[in-house]
Amino acid sequence: MFENAQILIVSLVILGMVVALYKEVVKPVMVFVLAITVLMATHIINPKEALSGFANEQIAVIFLLLIISDVIKRSAALDYSIYRLFKPGLSYRAFLFRMSTSVASLSAFVNNIPLVALMIPYVYEWAKRKKISPSKVLMPLSMAAIIGGTVTLIGTSTNLVVSGLATDAGLQPLNMFSFTPIGLPIMIILVLYITFFSNKFLTNRTDALTEFKEHVREYLIETKVPSTSTYVGKSLDDNKLRQLRGLYVVEIIRGQKTIAPVSPKEIIQTDDVLIFAGETDTVIDLLNNQTELIHADYSEYPMDGKVEIIEVIVAPNSSLINKPINKTNFRETFDAGIIAVNRDGEKISGKVGEIELRNGDLLLVVAGKQFRRRSEQNRDLILVSKEGNQSCSQEYHQMVVAGYSRCFYS
Repeated sequence: MFENAQILIVSLVILGMVVALYKEVVKPVMVFVLAITVLMATHIINPKEALSGFANEQIAVIFLLLIISDVIKRSAALDYSIYRLFKPGLSYRAFLFRMSTSVASLSAFVNNIPLVALMIPYVYEWAKRKKISPSKVLMPLSMAAIIGGTVTLIGTSTNLVVSGLATDAGLQPLNMFSFTPIGLPIMIILVLYITFFSNKFLTNRTDALTEFKEHVREYLIETKVPSTSTYVGKSLDDNKLRQLRGLYVVEIIRGQKTIAPVSPKEIIQTDDVLIFAGETDTVIDLLNNQTELIHADYSEYPMDGKVEIIEVIVAPNSSLINKPINKTNFRETFDAGIIAVNRDGEKISGKVGEIELRNGDLLLVVAGKQFRRRSEQNRDLILVSKEGNQSCSQEYHQMVVAGYSRCFYS
């Protein structure tokens, strides 16, 4: 009877973990902590067994590899090497060969997750310069990192965990190159496959910034009408808000009432929240005139002339997940303001500031000069690309390598 109760409890804990991870109720780390707590409280495992994992030397190696990966990521020398490797003059096939070979080789010795996060901006930028769909290069990047991790013991955390389990079971521990006789030939075959055949099977998917311009209604920008605005008491037509270049009023939120679709004859009132969908440049021009419309606090952006529009993704395990945008202190934390949100093509309605961020949400942000440094330290966001004017503060110097220019932290 007791064993049946234990089986039931373990089954329920596993089911609860799966549901919580899928629904993203809380951060994954909290899901596992709660699961261990329940198992301890029901005496299925004891405290010694619960804490034994932290004493596993394989887990310690994983932490050390993450630290080493972070050191490599912050090195300006790596930036220089990558730019030399991904020359603008490369053909698509030559680029795939260089990228997959280098990424797979590095992935054999460093953790593949930070490696992919590091490489995305470079690969994405190369594709945009060559007018190639990012889907044609980003999927091969991921595959190369995954297969490279199977070549050595430290290539992926899974190998290290298996080695630890083997040792605990009284078997001989796996050595550094136990996986190489099988992993290396598979890596070579996959690199050749990526180089010569992947283009035939990967679809041409438009990158998010291009989609933003072509399908502007997929993004939302929130503004508010102050009492000093000359828009008050006039219709959208009278205020020429129907004639803005690439910008459209899709909703008006008036107190608890939402007006959509919006008639050209709709009279604007004080404190109306106007939800726009449209082009980035037009939004910035519109918000520069602070007497007519004001932007929400969460989207406040720097007005010192160093404007840089950057595309970022909300990272897995980000502290921003499940938080409304206006509760994230985004401006103070990142020195940037959110001007648009996209969720995998899903149409989002209502106030932008009340949208709860999810893993994988794509944000267009107007960044201040501290944004890059803060985002690297915070790890809540993954940098994808940038558009618009690039500028560097006095703390940065510009290096031009093989036709590229970028700001490097010195």
